[in-house]
Amino acid sequence: MSPEDEVVYLAAHAAKHLLGRLGWLYDIKLILSAERSLDWDLICRIARESEMSAPVYFALEAAQRTLAAEVPLSTLESLKPTRWQRALGREIFSAAQLAASPFFNRNYATYVLRILLSSNYRRMAIGCVSLADQMGRHIWQHHLPRLIQKTASSLHLRAI
Repeated sequence: MSPEDEVVYLAAHAAKHLLGRLGWLYDIKLILSAERSLDWDLICRIARESEMSAPVYFALEAAQRTLAAEVPLSTLESLKPTRWQRALGREIFSAAQLAASPFFNRNYATYVLRILLSSNYRRMAIGCVSLADQMGRHIWQHHLPRLIQKTASSLHLRAI
């Protein structure tokens, strides 16, 4: 792999795990420090062609903001996702949130954040359907049996 491929891979991997550990961002900073002659246009092209521009943007932006990794502003400008994604991302991937990692291994948050990290509307739609499916399953498997049990208990008590 070229260093540019590795940067995209590390950034996408970190984002896939919702920037859940600062170590992943530190790995990005290390490669950026070690490889001084990176072709940033190639990084942007690889990220776009692999439909990873949003995850790469969030990981590089977070590495720059939290760890002072050297990322050209033109690269972030080229990769930036939609306005609503950036606004939500600034809040979700704030330094305090990254340190606390409150979304790591939380099912619903994982789906919501994957929608946030989507690079195109097709993936956003798939994420929305997956989130709705997950919520439906949770309601069906968790809340509905409790409601039935509670209703049955209530009816049983009224009959007595």
